[in-house]
Amino acid sequence: MGFDADPTPPSKRKIAHGRTVSDPLERYWENDLLPLLEMDSALQAVTLLRHLQSAHPLAFPDDRIRRTLERRVRQWRALSGPERCIIFRQTPEPGYIGQSDFTHADELGVTIAGLPFPHLLYHFVMVYTRRPKRGRAFPAGAARS
Repeated sequence: MGFDADPTPPSKRKIAHGRTVSDPLERYWENDLLPLLEMDSALQAVTLLRHLQSAHPLAFPDDRIRRTLERRVRQWRALSGPERCIIFRQTPEPGYIGQSDFTHADELGVTIAGLPFPHLLYHFVMVYTRRPKRGRAFPAGAARS
């Protein structure tokens, strides 16, 4: 079958997904490797491979399945292994991140010449230096002193 044997355009062809080679660990995963991982989840794939080579020397004469075993162990740890703490580190850089907040101060009942004084309190802080800047914010059209 040559290159031009299939007249279907490549964009319309179905892509074959799945294994192209039989799983070399299928007979050994459940009985030999999984109990070891469940006893000690920190075992490395190379250690498990050496165990397979000592228990089944004819089936695993060399290291050709090492990458397959590493992927399988990584997948097992992600799905069935022990829980891991996840930390999202946030490192502030100088001058890049600031936090600000407006607070409605109408509840304070501030009056000027007997009239209510509607205003906001503004607070801004640079995250890196933690130096605050405070001020008053006036509504549009309000007199400023």
